[in-house]
This record gives sequence, structure tokens and C-alpha cells, in this order.
Amino acid sequence: MPIDEADAIAAARQFADHKARPAWRDGSVRVNRLIVAGHDCWRVTADDALSPSESDWSFEYDGGQSYLVETEGGQCIGVGLINGYTLVVPDKA
Repeated sequence: MPIDEADAIAAARQFADHKARPAWRDGSVRVNRLIVAGHDCWRVTADDALSPSESDWSFEYDGGQSYLVETEGGQCIGVGLINGYTLVVPDKA
């Protein structure tokens, strides 16, 4: 059974927390659906939370975080980069 956007956000946040990724900026989460390397996914994107040493204008240069969560099963299968994704599972044919 496919998961919904809220489940995808929860899976991405759990993956990020487990991997000690930066905290997310509240209210910055965006979700859309796409196919990457044959996997039907939710892409969950969020801006990084500011560290105490950063100024408010820093968010304009923030690349943020992006996670791929499979619609079937809700497993986080990849991490987004500015120039693409790094998958943690093999490509589907």
C-alpha cells in the first residue's frame, strides 16, 4: 500500500536523525512525487536550520536537504545533492 506525504516526511526525518544530518528549518518542508532510477518516490526537501553562529541571511545560500522515500513501503532510499541523488539501493531495471 502506498504511503502518503506525511508518512514520507516522517521516514525522511527519521533517516536524517539516524544519520546525524542537519536539523530542518520549521515550515520549509516540500514534498513532490517523482521516479528516480526506476523507483517511484516521494522527494522530501527541507532547508537546514540555522546554527547559532549563522545570520538570518544565510538561508538564501542554503542548499538544503533532499531525501527519496519509496512510495511502496516508505523506505528512505536516497539522499539528494545539488547535482543529483545518491541512492542507497540499486537501480531498478
